[in-house]
Amino acid sequence: MTKQSVVSPVELRDAALTIVKRYKQAPQRRLLVGIAGRPGSGKTTIAEVLADEVRTMLRTLSDDPRDHAEKAVVTMPMDGYHYYRKELRAMPNGPEAVERRGAEWTFDPRKLCKDLQAIRLPAATAETTGLPLYNEVRVPTFDHSVGDPKEEDICISGDTAIVIAEGNYLLYRGTPTWAEVNRCFDIGVFLDCPADQATWRICRRHMVSFKLNQESAMMRATGSDATNGDLVDTTKKNADIVLHSIECKL
Repeated sequence: MTKQSVVSPVELRDAALTIVKRYKQAPQRRLLVGIAGRPGSGKTTIAEVLADEVRTMLRTLSDDPRDHAEKAVVTMPMDGYHYYRKELRAMPNGPEAVERRGAEWTFDPRKLCKDLQAIRLPAATAETTGLPLYNEVRVPTFDHSVGDPKEEDICISGDTAIVIAEGNYLLYRGTPTWAEVNRCFDIGVFLDCPADQATWRICRRHMVSFKLNQESAMMRATGSDATNGDLVDTTKKNADIVLHSIECKL
């Protein structure tokens, strides 16, 4: 593993095994896994670590050479579906939208849903081999250097059979569009993390990323991030798997 896990080895292994078993039940369609959790819970880290664990398990348990490909499992962030800053400023509550960026209403769930549905399309059958052939989909990431999404930055290739997405609101069902996003996932995972632990992680992140002193960083971490996190915590009930975040340096 390239990163330290933020959950126990037992929980990680059990989650990976559930994913592999579910994928093998319906190989004609990509398996979508959605990981949600409050800001600072460790979603990005666990998505990458879980993807590594699933890759290892596929290579061990599967005789299908397609399952041994490095791109058989890919992660994608929800951050690429932030509204652009110019879109936020154009909203009737523009100043608040910019200030609250990261709240569920500052993302574009329709765009996210469209991409997830494209990823879920059933595989075609290759004429020469008769094997499933998935469609290629390109999805955005978030460019922190410019503060806006970077379009088509991740390629989900025809070799990719399992996509692990991570983001605050992937289990949120508070609006019809967000509920539709949630329905795109075959397996919903919630990364449970104590609020105070997540807040300290965000504080440390802000100190490094924005060169803030601890007091200023903590003010940011206990503001909009904490408000968003409290909403995210209410979506735990929608998860198929609950993982428990442990303290480590992210």
